[in-house]
Amino acid sequence: MSVYRALLGGCLLMLFCSPTSAFLPAKAGGTLAIPLRGTVVTLDPLRVRSAAEMQLLTALYDRLFVCDQSGHAVGQLAVGVPRAIDSEGTYELSLRPDVRFHDGRVLSAADVLTALHRLRASSHRYLLGVVQSMAAVPSKPLLRFKLKAIGPDAGSALVEALCAPQASIVALRAGRLWGTGPYRLIARDRDKIVLEANADYFAGAPYMRRVSLLRFAKPALTLAAFQLRTVAVSWRGAQLLGQRPRFAVKTWRSPHWTTLYLAVSDRIPLLAGVRFRRALSQVVDRARLVRLIGRSAVAAYSPLTLLERAAGTKPDPKLSLAQLMAGQSALRLFVDRAQDDDAIVAGKLAADLDRLGVPLRIVALSAKQLREHLARGDYDLALDRYVGRASSERLAYAGALVNAGRPGLALRCAGGLDCLTKLLPSPTDQIVFVPLVRYRPLIHYDAQLGGVASGADGELALDQLYWRRQ
Repeated sequence: MSVYRALLGGCLLMLFCSPTSAFLPAKAGGTLAIPLRGTVVTLDPLRVRSAAEMQLLTALYDRLFVCDQSGHAVGQLAVGVPRAIDSEGTYELSLRPDVRFHDGRVLSAADVLTALHRLRASSHRYLLGVVQSMAAVPSKPLLRFKLKAIGPDAGSALVEALCAPQASIVALRAGRLWGTGPYRLIARDRDKIVLEANADYFAGAPYMRRVSLLRFAKPALTLAAFQLRTVAVSWRGAQLLGQRPRFAVKTWRSPHWTTLYLAVSDRIPLLAGVRFRRALSQVVDRARLVRLIGRSAVAAYSPLTLLERAAGTKPDPKLSLAQLMAGQSALRLFVDRAQDDDAIVAGKLAADLDRLGVPLRIVALSAKQLREHLARGDYDLALDRYVGRASSERLAYAGALVNAGRPGLALRCAGGLDCLTKLLPSPTDQIVFVPLVRYRPLIHYDAQLGGVASGADGELALDQLYWRRQ
């Protein structure tokens, strides 16, 4: 018997033999354990990609503004909204004066300016594409922006950009990133991340004193931990081997869409061409992938819902992937081996292509290795996810382009909607990946713990009291 089956058997024995009546919700100041939603490679806001990393961003860092799904902005580190001080596009923005980093230092306007300059030097510089120049007002909690556009909506465009998770305010000191968020990082290893409440948080100390985020090697172990109430929620459903939990379960669905896509390398001339992407998109059985992913999943033909009607065009009988690939060696499909669903999806894609006589070799890598290959362009195809958190279609598309290795095009597109308009005839001609399916993650949680609420940006906010008795 394998170690995995033995461990799972032990979990099931505990499940059916241990009492559940002794469990009580964590008290204020208590501890909480939840499963990680994937591998955490980085905690740098400028490099995060996965849902697990996005979750941690909201706990560790603050932004100047947080926007909900409708685009409504709430000041976080900012007080009020940008104020026009002349008719030439100059705006001032006030900052909270009572904010401290996790190392105890007081947040200054110079700190915020440094963080924004760091953002401007990154691949996400498109977020500050509306800004011509920016400065900190000496000895005051005040920033001054000179915007490229002049008009009644110029300030709103700035706020919209500053809502992005990548615009989180951090300080880099002694090789470490410091935030001002409701939790601070106290321990991190491969299987566990521990957060401790920031007692000096400007919005008040979090309800839970400590939060542990755990990584489970197998989906069944996540479910076993949930049914044993070792963790408070499950991202993997509620049933284990056909058995439902012995307690009432409720669900909460994220308002954010995640797009599963195939990145296509441009290092090989054949793959870089539009005809290859079109032909590949035509042979993918998206209906089967939708059934595999489950509820809320829909077929995706573009990185944005705005472009779906134009992207889902009729197949072109003149395009033949088999003919394009004639005489070519097997394509390499890189996948994250920690994502069990990705291995299944890769197998389905390989079967689709094999029926056409197109060989595909699946290469399973760690999440970190996969990102390194994507950054270098050292792959043929790669299965990846785009976790969108932008409050507008324009910035969401720019973010998708950065994910696909096109920061220059992202900067041009973030300047206005013209880029999106030009895509409408055939979005797949402009993007460097092939979207497969789009879905909204669902969590299950113990009904005894109360209702689950999201933060202002729609993310599950760890600092809020969202598990409580009804």
